[in-house]
Amino acid sequence: MQYAYTGGYGAERHRREVLSAEPHPSPFQRGGTRNLSPWDKFKRTVSKLRVSDEEPYLSTPFRERVHRNIFLSHAKVFVFADFWRVTRLKELSLQKLGKCLEEVKLTGEMVEEVAALLEYCYDEPRPEELTALLMQYSACMIDKLLKSERFRRVFSRHGELALSLVGAMVETA
Repeated sequence: MQYAYTGGYGAERHRREVLSAEPHPSPFQRGGTRNLSPWDKFKRTVSKLRVSDEEPYLSTPFRERVHRNIFLSHAKVFVFADFWRVTRLKELSLQKLGKCLEEVKLTGEMVEEVAALLEYCYDEPRPEELTALLMQYSACMIDKLLKSERFRRVFSRHGELALSLVGAMVETA
């Protein structure tokens, strides 16, 4: 309803202490997209999702968190918008999810929240735009994700996730 009245939605609230992008330094950064690190490729993908400048995605510092899992909130809005063919809301939610993933320091509880997001996206078929963004991100963060028991459980249960993730890792190499 908020989107219908305002053209945006408020799922961007998040916890203050998790702000901090995790750039992965790369020895290849000499210019051109071929030489970009996987993290820089992910950030470039997110920047292409830009729909508007109407509001900050995760303003600095983060506002108090309202939802248990902000990533899952954006993904659910995306799935809703995809189902009802609300194109701009679909684009906005994917953009917000990408910015959240880009700006959050992936440690502890955040790893579990990403694992929950992947579980949501692979327990039932979800739109390819959503899973493609998540695979690109997951390929960059595989070292942290593998430490999560929940992620390993989801990974072992879903062959499609495993295949997509390996494909994304090969593509970014």
